[in-house]
Amino acid sequence: MGCGASRVLPPTVVTDPESAEEVYDLAARPRPEQIIGRGHGTELDRAGLLGEVFNNLDPGGADWIDLDRFGKLFENFDEEDEGNLATKLFLQIDAVEVLDGKITRSEFITWHTKNFSKLNDETFAKAAMCLAEKAKTGQRRSQTESFKRPATPPGGAPPTVRMESVRGRDLDPHQASRKMSKFSFMTSYQSKGVAATDMFR
Repeated sequence: MGCGASRVLPPTVVTDPESAEEVYDLAARPRPEQIIGRGHGTELDRAGLLGEVFNNLDPGGADWIDLDRFGKLFENFDEEDEGNLATKLFLQIDAVEVLDGKITRSEFITWHTKNFSKLNDETFAKAAMCLAEKAKTGQRRSQTESFKRPATPPGGAPPTVRMESVRGRDLDPHQASRKMSKFSFMTSYQSKGVAATDMFR
């Protein structure tokens, strides 16, 4: 081939996302073939698909989810690790209306609609289906794990832990409210001046 000749590149293989991490990475950096073309709109009920994802995260129908429930989307979610992707995304989504430690249905749909807006219908549908499936399997995984939780040793009291967020009082970890620890976690994030920055800019 000469200097001015063009060569044909093999087509890019578009793979379906298989994890929540891949979905959010795809939304942040879509490939050209996954973006809505100029002049093309969307025919897909995007809010409806996102609503299904939210329903799978909120099987009780409370119309809001906390960090623990949102973390069900991710394979290796660790609530103690403040720098993980799930926590960063949770703070961004929670800040859509009010940063209060919980994501409402409205916040969830609004944030995802905006940040997934570049994706064409086919790619958006695949991403939403992946998240819906991860939300379902995450719920099943947490139900299974709750049966494996170790019981208090016979004749022994459970160990106590010191939680700074509750003014230094010793608490039985089985009696400590998860909501209290989540609220304290969110408050500590705000007091450190951590901004809910948008990873998609």
